[in-house]
Amino acid sequence: MKRAAQGERGKALYRLSKKQAQMIVDKMMEDIPYNINIMNEKGIIIGSGDPKRIGTLHKGAVEAIKKLKMVTIYEDNKNEKKGTNEPIIIDNQVVGVIGITGEPEEVNRKDNSVITD
Repeated sequence: MKRAAQGERGKALYRLSKKQAQMIVDKMMEDIPYNINIMNEKGIIIGSGDPKRIGTLHKGAVEAIKKLKMVTIYEDNKNEKKGTNEPIIIDNQVVGVIGITGEPEEVNRKDNSVITD
């Protein structure tokens, strides 16, 4: 996790690099039998088990960032697939989103394994 310039009130800003995102995806996919996507703080896919999706906007991730909570996608569409999207929050700052592709009832249990408080 890269530490960027100081933000408001001296709060450090964090940013996921594409390399870090892909390393996390690769490691998680060793243990979880579903496709994993990692989106940056703007909802752009920066790491994925499906390389074709890298660089695309994920609207479910954008929604998760805005709501600061998990968003579930129930139907596949142009830029999203069924699954869950959980914001990655460090020091009260959203630095990205972890998405797990699959039937929501199945992947929801896996998504909880990546939540930390």
